[in-house]
Amino acid sequence: MKKLVFVAIILSLDFLSAQALDNQKVIEKLFLEGWNEKNLSNIKGHIGDTVSFHLNNYHFNTNANDLEQLINMWHGAFEDFKFEIINIIESNDIVAINLRYSGKHIGDFMGIKPKNKEINVSEMMFFRFDHGKLVEAWELYDEKGMFSQMTSDNRP
Repeated sequence: MKKLVFVAIILSLDFLSAQALDNQKVIEKLFLEGWNEKNLSNIKGHIGDTVSFHLNNYHFNTNANDLEQLINMWHGAFEDFKFEIINIIESNDIVAINLRYSGKHIGDFMGIKPKNKEINVSEMMFFRFDHGKLVEAWELYDEKGMFSQMTSDNRP
């Protein structure tokens, strides 16, 4: 009986660890495939119908269709737009990621006309999963630095 309980505990831990890895993989794919390659097909089923999104002091609900539009908007405004994952860690149902994104500002973006300036911006995000679905996200990025890079006449 003790062996059976021990095996059940080990299998439970393996299941939890596999679920944790799945959540982290979803976030990796979100940035490396979704954002960088404009391809959400491998993770769309892992995004909740409604995602509660916190951006600085703003809060709104969004979904996978909104995300596709957002990705296209950024790629339209920034040539060679891409994310680089610096660190990614997971604890229980939360995945935290430290990123950098870059690109050349070639199209109108939030009312700012392009000056063909390169941007390179730091960002941190947290994602919460519920039963394998992304349901909540928090984002902090160097907004001031990004807009300064886009508008400054002193940067190459």
